[in-house]
Amino acid sequence: MPAFGIDIGSAAVKTAVIDDNNRVIWSDYTLHHGDIPGAVNARLEQLKQENSYKPLRMGAVTGSGQDLVADIIKAVNEVAAVVAASRCFCKQASSVVEIGAQTAKYITGLREKSGHGIKVAMNANCAAGTGAFLEEQISRLDLTLEDFSHYAAKAKSIPRIAGRCGVFAKTDITHHQQEGVPVADILLGLAHAVVRNFRVSVMKKLPLETPILFTGGVAHNKAIIQALKEVLELGETDLIIPDHFNVAAAVGAAMIALEQGFETRILSPEKPAFLCSREPRSNTSSAGLSLPHLISFGQDDSNGKHDIKAYPDPKQGLFLGIDVGSTSTNLVLTDPRGQVMDFRYLKTRGEPAAVVSQGLGELKSIHGHDMKIIGTGVTGSGRYLIGKMVGAKTIKDEITAQAKAAVAIDPDVDTIFEIGGQDSKFIRIKGGQVDDFQMNKVCAAGTGSFIEEQSIKFGIPIDSFGILALTSDTPINLGERCAVFMETTLAGHLARGVVKKDLAAGLCYSIVKNYLNRVVGAKQIGNHILFQGGLGYNQGVINAFRAVLDKKIEVPAFFSVTGALGAALLAKEAAESDNKTANPRPRICPGGQDTNKGGENRFSAQVQDLVFDGYTGVLNPDKKTVGLPRALFTFGMFSMFHTFFKTLGFNVLMSPSSNEQTIAMAQACSLDETCYPVKLVNGHIAWLISQKVDYIFFPDLYTVNHPNAESRQNFGCAYMQLACKLMTQAMDLEKTGITLLSPTIAFSLGPKFMGQSFINLGETLDRTEEQTMAALEASMKSYQGFEKRLEDHGKEVLKTLGANEKAFVLISKIYGVADPVLNLGIPDRLAEMGYKTLSFFDLPEGNIFQEHPNMYWPFIQHILDPAYLIKEHPNLFAILLTHHGCGPDSAASHFFTEIMGDKPFLSIEVDE
Repeated sequence: MPAFGIDIGSAAVKTAVIDDNNRVIWSDYTLHHGDIPGAVNARLEQLKQENSYKPLRMGAVTGSGQDLVADIIKAVNEVAAVVAASRCFCKQASSVVEIGAQTAKYITGLREKSGHGIKVAMNANCAAGTGAFLEEQISRLDLTLEDFSHYAAKAKSIPRIAGRCGVFAKTDITHHQQEGVPVADILLGLAHAVVRNFRVSVMKKLPLETPILFTGGVAHNKAIIQALKEVLELGETDLIIPDHFNVAAAVGAAMIALEQGFETRILSPEKPAFLCSREPRSNTSSAGLSLPHLISFGQDDSNGKHDIKAYPDPKQGLFLGIDVGSTSTNLVLTDPRGQVMDFRYLKTRGEPAAVVSQGLGELKSIHGHDMKIIGTGVTGSGRYLIGKMVGAKTIKDEITAQAKAAVAIDPDVDTIFEIGGQDSKFIRIKGGQVDDFQMNKVCAAGTGSFIEEQSIKFGIPIDSFGILALTSDTPINLGERCAVFMETTLAGHLARGVVKKDLAAGLCYSIVKNYLNRVVGAKQIGNHILFQGGLGYNQGVINAFRAVLDKKIEVPAFFSVTGALGAALLAKEAAESDNKTANPRPRICPGGQDTNKGGENRFSAQVQDLVFDGYTGVLNPDKKTVGLPRALFTFGMFSMFHTFFKTLGFNVLMSPSSNEQTIAMAQACSLDETCYPVKLVNGHIAWLISQKVDYIFFPDLYTVNHPNAESRQNFGCAYMQLACKLMTQAMDLEKTGITLLSPTIAFSLGPKFMGQSFINLGETLDRTEEQTMAALEASMKSYQGFEKRLEDHGKEVLKTLGANEKAFVLISKIYGVADPVLNLGIPDRLAEMGYKTLSFFDLPEGNIFQEHPNMYWPFIQHILDPAYLIKEHPNLFAILLTHHGCGPDSAASHFFTEIMGDKPFLSIEVDE
């Protein structure tokens, strides 16, 4: 007797029918585009009409949407279904890799007949490493999933892309695009990113047992297959793609139904086939609040806003503005009065140079190939690449360009909301100038791509999304969520029968709430607001802003290309000013030396020479070697560690400064989501392992000695206390034969505890208590010398500052300042512009404890301390580098902002 199985997933409905011998006799894979009831009903009707199966009396359902029909069809566990199908597909299989639209699983121990040896790992509430992740990324390149394998097959290199989050991947892809990396290479890099993320985030420490079955819709992708083989180091026979791989769970559900005798008569002739209601369920908001109808707040705001009302005079020249963004590339031509003569709005498609050439070609075909361009301005994320390509003299950031256009369009503007494909900006205008601004950091929830990605999943044309939202009578309150969690929320609502128009309206409200809370925050919104960016075409979003703020929101002329318009106006302004009288500033590097001397990131080299004074890297082959990762607190405590081991008679080998290889190894080895500096530790440890050192020293930093602190304790952060354990697990250090030295450093527990901790360490190293204590005493003296060296260095640096010379102060943890990857090369960039950069430790120490009496993180004490001096000093300006995922930083950034008050400073959140 045949049986059927249905797998209702977040993207597709999979159906399978098997015979008495578990052979698949029919299967179907249908994308539901958000209409889950419709897709399920269609499949049930298809099963009912097909007569070759005989009466289908047995069946089961599985998947994330199984509750839709679980009251009439027996539901089975999704993992159990995949296991059942996999054992039938290939009896020799040991493991299963399944990657679907939003889920990823690794199942191993299949050969254990009893089932007790089966181990399962799944992705958390994140789409990274799934089909949805891939689809989101390739949609930005104007490609489809079907194009992926074809393009990736042409790749000649594998660029590094972060696979742990769609937002970070977008950033990496954008950077590669601006650098001219071919789309084929980007796609292959994306495939490797997905597989690396799967290995790190899903497989984790589960054993890699072969052969492996690859199931799920993503198994269609040949680039992913290639990446699986390479990243997991599989042989040709170790990875098997079975028949019916894309409906495995449905097949397994049918097998379980047949084995367990799960009878159902829903497909009998006398029963109706349509079981899932198409009527919407009650749209009760998650917060219990109803939302206003969007239609009542206006219509057709974008109509006529791109009408060109000026005509070019062939006798006069034109100014060209180009805005190269991650999603769109825009070109604007203006006359000498600043009136728009023509414009182009083009999809970047991952090829900014080609798209700019296309746009220029189109403009030339209309205005003549000899059209006279008397000034060119470029802005956007690809401004430097394109600026060099077109020979532009004016290259400006997006904030400046958007503000320039807004003030030119409406001199009374005081607030700009600008929402692009990947970036969201809030700009406050005062007196025609930028007074304050904020951009989104590492979240796409308040950007155009947030809406675009959801519209693709709904199967709604993006141009119709806002119109559909206006038809909603009961917008559903989706709250404020990241794009990944929103997908799960939407899938749940769709499975319960909520109609698309109510979800579309809810998404318009959601993007507004994300923008206001994550971008604008506590900043003051004025009363004369312009809404700029391509999202201005979405009337639903415009109206949602009006509903939430109860303020007038205006959509200005040429709102979709205001960045390019601002760039053209800035080029016009530059042409009108006399730049020839400006004297170029001298090129000065931090110590007053010529920045051209030495290698890349000279600032980092100078700081590390100071921090790691005395280190040679010379190894005596007759001595054992202790490896020190050049990361985290090693920067602040190196002199102590180095002296201790050298005194005991060991070689000391440090990993090299962070570089691309370090980053790649860190991404490959990290098993947990941490801040970037902690993640980098794994890369440094991996290098030391490759050098076959005898020991790796990486202590548990519980509390440190900070003599001037008035707080009760001076703790290392939780990761500094646990990093040694995380690293041991991630690197399988025991298997390498290298001994980990990880004593607990806790100055707060007193000299006796510290002494005993290092005595125990000395015993591990076969040293006597007397030898160890002598080495510890020498190391403490060395540490005191290091602090004195920093103090003297600061005094010398301050002497080099002229009385009225402006300078920047780089503020972070000490490793954030000294590590060339973490400081982003900012000091050297500033040196090329003629400005000095000081480190936070160059400034005289103050006292923060009157305002922050129990700031128990010493690293944050170092961040807040210089803020008070910089705020009052007319010529010092702060650059604050924080790290995404750092708990102490998340608090420190707010305190820092409060201290600085009206004094401007630059805040940069650093991640991979």
